[in-house]
Amino acid sequence: MDKTVILLIDFIGHDILAGEYVKNLRYSTLQSILQEPHDKDKNIVVSIGSSCWDPKLKEMKTMATHDKWKWLEIVNHKVDVETIEKQVKEKLNFHMNNTDTRILIGGCNTSGCVLKSKLSSAKYFSKKYNTTILLPMCAEYQAHGINDIEKNMRAFARIFKYAKKEKLDINVAEFDDLMTY
Repeated sequence: MDKTVILLIDFIGHDILAGEYVKNLRYSTLQSILQEPHDKDKNIVVSIGSSCWDPKLKEMKTMATHDKWKWLEIVNHKVDVETIEKQVKEKLNFHMNNTDTRILIGGCNTSGCVLKSKLSSAKYFSKKYNTTILLPMCAEYQAHGINDIEKNMRAFARIFKYAKKEKLDINVAEFDDLMTY
């Protein structure tokens, strides 16, 4: 794929329910992507919902846009794929299409909003685009478990079961996998 949209869905999540390691991993992974030598005209960031009020993400946006990244904030958490495409074209002059654009998704909750609960989730993007849920940029707070490891294991299992049941073509990756796409 020639172009990439990094989609951050409710990235701040439910901060009070998060362990420090998972919180730090998500932001560190995004920082690593933003620091990689990418063609800034072919890679953009779109943050949706609560991501727009996250002070840490705001600071990362400031640094990234200073470094020539294009970044769009969409406050409406009910936004759908078509509206995102339209806003990205109008506000960033970035043309998304299913032949040369891939979607990388991170956010909270992994097995809810990131996977299927929002109109901008992997479920809906995967019907049109090469879509990858980037696991180190996700956190799960809905699943039960005594720690983040148990919660995330359940979330990952839910991704696979749901994608199989719904016959969705959703990729799941860790950061190192990005180099192989």
